[in-house]
Amino acid sequence: MISLILSLLIAPPQDAPEDVGRVTFTAGVCGALGWIVDPAEGERMAEATVAANMGRGAGDPVAEATAAAEAVEAQFTTEFEAVTDQAAFRTWAAMIEARCDATAEAYPALLRRGTDTAAEWAVLQERALSRLQP
Repeated sequence: MISLILSLLIAPPQDAPEDVGRVTFTAGVCGALGWIVDPAEGERMAEATVAANMGRGAGDPVAEATAAAEAVEAQFTTEFEAVTDQAAFRTWAAMIEARCDATAEAYPALLRRGTDTAAEWAVLQERALSRLQP
């Protein structure tokens, strides 16, 4: 019993459902751009957050996480649709790279750069730039 109490006292706090929704969606986008995502860690985060928040009267943690993910998706979409030329794309790409790196720094078990991340991201950027007006 004492070990259970101690583990609860020293265990890291669970992320709020909204944070899990935002972070896992962002990690998915970053994964598509060359970062390495651990889907099992995303599932672990979601399960731990649901378990920690279920029944606390604060609402449905799954619905809260889903709403947050949808909000981030809408934000990403709006930001991307605003890209109309190479300069705007470069600005967007720098912002996304910073967002991915910040997420990886905050959640290293979920998202990280791999040895090929920089090269894969550079190739994707060049492909996009070649399709946009200067």
